[in-house]
Amino acid sequence: SSGINAEYGGTLIDACRTILVWAIDLFIHYAITTDYGEKFDMTYGFLQLGGFVMLLLGTLLYNEIIYIACIASPRPPAGSGYTEISADFEGSQLPLDGSLRIG
Repeated sequence: SSGINAEYGGTLIDACRTILVWAIDLFIHYAITTDYGEKFDMTYGFLQLGGFVMLLLGTLLYNEIIYIACIASPRPPAGSGYTEISADFEGSQLPLDGSLRIG
């Protein structure tokens, strides 16, 4: 069978629980009453959202649900059902072979 099976479903549910709790908290504050819930913090709210995206992306990569061409990892076998995300990095100044040294 293709798609996300039960083995990965639990991991994705754990990752999505974070954003679900936060979204419910925001909904309560803005839609029901300002006495409860959480106000969206313009300073750190987008950082939290970005962190969730990184958490979800990392979970999808770790469980090999998606494959990103610019990240060094074995290429998935043809017809394996992986979703490949590719980007055009032509002209990029960043070495993709792990030779970047800082300092």
